[in-house]
Amino acid sequence: MTTSGISNATYVSSLTNTTVPASSTDLMAYVELLLVQDYDQQMKDMANSIKINNRLKQSYREHKIAVNNLLNKEQDDGKVELTAEEYNLLNNQPDYRWDTSLNEGAGGVADYSTSSEEIASISNTNYIDVDYNGGEVVAANESAEFHGDPHFNDADSAAVGMDHTDWDFQGKAGETYLYLQDSNLSMTATHEAYGDGGATVVGSVNITLNGPNGDSEIIFDAEGLPTLNGETMTTGVTYETADGGSATYSGDKLTVTTAEGYTITLFDQGSHFNGQVTTSGKGVLSDGIAPTGVLGAQFDADTNIDSGTDNEQFNVTGQTGATAGDARQTYKVEVDRIKSEIERLQMKLDGLNSETELSQTELSTLTSQRKLAFETLSTMLSKVYEGASTVVRNIK
Repeated sequence: MTTSGISNATYVSSLTNTTVPASSTDLMAYVELLLVQDYDQQMKDMANSIKINNRLKQSYREHKIAVNNLLNKEQDDGKVELTAEEYNLLNNQPDYRWDTSLNEGAGGVADYSTSSEEIASISNTNYIDVDYNGGEVVAANESAEFHGDPHFNDADSAAVGMDHTDWDFQGKAGETYLYLQDSNLSMTATHEAYGDGGATVVGSVNITLNGPNGDSEIIFDAEGLPTLNGETMTTGVTYETADGGSATYSGDKLTVTTAEGYTITLFDQGSHFNGQVTTSGKGVLSDGIAPTGVLGAQFDADTNIDSGTDNEQFNVTGQTGATAGDARQTYKVEVDRIKSEIERLQMKLDGLNSETELSQTELSTLTSQRKLAFETLSTMLSKVYEGASTVVRNIK
């Protein structure tokens, strides 16, 4: 606050832009008011900081309890089996922050990944990035195929291409069969009548890919165009799918790649489909989950052609078992990985506890300073009044 030419006139404070009386008594009272307001604002900010830290600690504690509960599951060789939801809980590794934009500006706790990315927008590829160190590479770079009414080329067969048959699976017209199921992946095929002799072909295929932020459902009927979540796919356009893979339609061929490494190709023959499923170089156990289904059962560790498989067991007609939700199987996760996440959360809690203790100490100190300053100013003001009274008495 600056003043000049103090007299009986008033002046304007450069701090508050308000008119301040020039008398010594009123000026002292004004200084006292400013000082008290400044202390009050500092104390209010400090108390709010402590409140925010307590809210953040509550979020970390709740998440730590949820992660710690995973250790109560049955352990086998240093691993536990987690559902997809449990694995997602562990894998997100959230940080919590106070976001002033929430609750219409009132603020609230928001969760972010350790990379500062909002949890809701984390790449779906993290969902199947399961820590399965040392797992056996099984069925790498293998292909299983179906064609015609329908004939199957087994993944364990030495021959490749749509020009031979290892075994047949006729099925029944109008029935739907599970062809491939793995973590976050479900592929079913509905057989339709072919001719009058009881033969069937694959008339439509449903592929559902699942991620933490939603599902991608691809439906392809031999008499129409493929759709993705109800919208007709455009030829030549590559669509990102919920599991982190992609889907492309090229006119007579639909190609779907999954984040785990499957490549599913459907060839439109006009009245039916031929199809092929190929695995990647990392095999089918990179996430600790083995595939199943008419085609999936072929991707195993042995080299035997599965012609003896009773494929009727994969009939899912009238069931809800061929959905992506049921494809969310269990994930084998190292116990040490869970403990590591618990330690990370505890470090966050320890940091917030230290910050809160420091803020509480500073608030206590600030309170004492405010009290001392108020008492000092009050004493000085009392002396000013006392001096003024003495002058008045002497005048009289």
